Amino acid sequence: MLRSRAVAVIGISIMIAACSSAPPINTTADEDAIRQVATQEIAAGNAGDIDVFLAAMSDDVVFMAPNEPTHRGADAHEWLRGMFDQVTISGAGYTDEQIVVSGDLAYHTYGFEWTLTPKAGGEPMREAGHGVHILRRQADGSWKITLDSWSSTEPPTAPAEPS
Repeated sequence: MLRSRAVAVIGISIMIAACSSAPPINTTADEDAIRQVATQEIAAGNAGDIDVFLAAMSDDVVFMAPNEPTHRGADAHEWLRGMFDQVTISGAGYTDEQIVVSGDLAYHTYGFEWTLTPKAGGEPMREAGHGVHILRRQADGSWKITLDSWSSTEPPTAPAEPS
């Protein structure tokens, strides 16, 4: 009887361990998926498609933009919509990318360049810099940007002299 209980306990323990073990992490697939999120973000920015751009972001995304307060969640989405309303983005791209995945979180460091042209008129402004995305795996297995922080590597443009 004691032996039967021991066998049953061991058997149940093995079944529990087998059911609770996480599937192996495929870092290459995760890195590819994260690159696709970055590609989606850049393509949507260049196309001026705010909805596709925001689809790469989590609902609780945090933006830490240069010379701006931190924007979180719905405020971040509205801030970004306001930017898209004011400027046209062109020539955006990432360089020097690195992706590191750890479980359900990852970071993506990048260099960037883009040109912002005011929709109300004015000269295009070229900007280059570097930044980091923090991404979180979603319940469906997809990745979304949950934090985007960037800075410019160029000095600020001086205001135009009054004429």
